[in-house]
Amino acid sequence: MQEILGGYDALIMVDAVDRGRPPGTVMVIEPEIDSSEGMTNMERFDYLADMHYTKPSKALMLAHALKILPAKTVLVGCQPLVMDRLESELSPPVAGRGGGCNASWMRVNGWA
Repeated sequence: MQEILGGYDALIMVDAVDRGRPPGTVMVIEPEIDSSEGMTNMERFDYLADMHYTKPSKALMLAHALKILPAKTVLVGCQPLVMDRLESELSPPVAGRGGGCNASWMRVNGWA
C-alpha cells in the first residue's frame, strides 16, 4: 500500500485466480473495486486496518478510499491447478505459462 503513495499511472497485480478455466490459463481482469462509502469509521477500521492478512480486494478498497488508487488497475491472473492448498512450487501447466502473463499485459496496453 505504501508503494502506491508514490503517484503511479497504473497498478498491475499478478496472482493466482480461480475462474474455473484450464490450469495455466492467463487472464487480464479489470477488478471491480468496492467503495467504503456508507461504512462508519469503526467499520472501515475493522474491515481495512490489518493489511498483513488482507485480500487484494481489501487493499484496492483502501487505496480507493485514500484516493491513491491509480486510474488504470488490472489483475493479471493465472488459473492454478490446485486452489485449496498452498504449494511450494508451480504446477507444470502454470510454470509453462510464466511468459504468458507478460504477453497478456503487453496485449492489453497495445505493446504486442
